Amino acid sequence: MINTDKVDISKYAMSGDVVTFYQGITGLTNSEVYSSGYYLELIAKKRDELLSVVEPQGDVGKQLSLF
Repeated sequence: MINTDKVDISKYAMSGDVVTFYQGITGLTNSEVYSSGYYLELIAKKRDELLSVVEPQGDVGKQLSLF
């Protein structure tokens, strides 16, 4: 749901409407090509966060892998 105070996305719908939008090459959009670089960077950050949480502490004798 779009709140009236969300100026950046208000041009895509009226208050109360449900819309899908994503990061395009020129900014937020719901109709142009998405920015693959933007999403690849987000995925890389999440991967690093996950690896920092599941990284084995000390000598475990085997390697676990998520990716």
